[in-house]
Amino acid sequence: VEALLTARTVSDVGRKLELLGRIGERWLDLGERERGTALLREGQMLAAALPSPGKGIEFSQGMFFKAMFAGPLARIDGPAAIALTEDFERPRNDWFHAAAARGLAGHDAAEAERMLDLLELPNLRFGYGLTVLHRMAAIDSQRAARLARGFPDTRQQGYALGTVAHQLADADRAAAAHLLDEAYTTLERSSDELKRFEGGSAASMAAGLLPVAEKIDPRLVESYFWRAMALRRPRGVKSGGAQVDDRDLADFAALIARYDPAVACDVAQPFAGRMREWAAAAQVRPHQVANRVFMALAASDARLAYELVQSLPDSPVKPGLNPKQSAARLVAHWLGYPPRELWRVVYNRCTRRNPDARDEDR
Repeated sequence: VEALLTARTVSDVGRKLELLGRIGERWLDLGERERGTALLREGQMLAAALPSPGKGIEFSQGMFFKAMFAGPLARIDGPAAIALTEDFERPRNDWFHAAAARGLAGHDAAEAERMLDLLELPNLRFGYGLTVLHRMAAIDSQRAARLARGFPDTRQQGYALGTVAHQLADADRAAAAHLLDEAYTTLERSSDELKRFEGGSAASMAAGLLPVAEKIDPRLVESYFWRAMALRRPRGVKSGGAQVDDRDLADFAALIARYDPAVACDVAQPFAGRMREWAAAAQVRPHQVANRVFMALAASDARLAYELVQSLPDSPVKPGLNPKQSAARLVAHWLGYPPRELWRVVYNRCTRRNPDARDEDR
């Protein structure tokens, strides 16, 4: 109720519409069907007042929020939601079709698939597709698994199958366990692929699916943990350049840390010496790599993170760069999260859908 009162005070109509959509969906998730529907209908009336695309009309923020409201509205009214996505130019309309697909997936799997098929941007199709498949699996797991197998990259297929298995575990643990095994087998088949893939290596994909094994049966975690470990590339084998590989290894360490901090620490340990070398040579590794390294260390061994910070130079190695102070800020950032929130942010930083996330978190 407090969130709704706050939303009603927002003066920007587009932002207000976004908040009403989130609150309405949350009420639906909590079983408050009547309240959620009423609020989404209110949002629908608000959306009608915002501009629509047309010849000579410049795209605006209001149009964006109006079209993205298709996601919440599709939970209760598919045709009205789809109408909000019409007449936008490509590739911008991919965002809106994806939003509608997410909202449809929990009650109209066929129409959600049709909207998903309209997407042209590969990364968006995979990223939003995971949420669509997770929601769809609750009503049509066979369709969701078929769509998961249809992604172009085997690493995408594996992660998508694991996402379907996570949802399926609520209704059929045996079927979910079978699907998770297929997911890891698919990732194992892809481990020899050295082509660059921004979503991560087969190993880090497998590490990201460990919560699925835990949900199905906590006794499965150990075997899947070591299957993920076995997928790591041999030392010296590169796929996407040093920066990409460093980032992926740090992601892997962070994702396994909740299940075995000691092993995660061993995986991340080599970065310690290398970061000291970078600092001494006044070579600044791209910030996203350093950030991921300290994320992994903070998640696995705060002591090691602290020791690494203390070992870095405490004086500028070039104007505006003090390695120790920069590292200390990163470690403090990661240690500041409570455990549950930390894992949500870790998945977000690793650009993966957290299997345990609510669908609206995307």
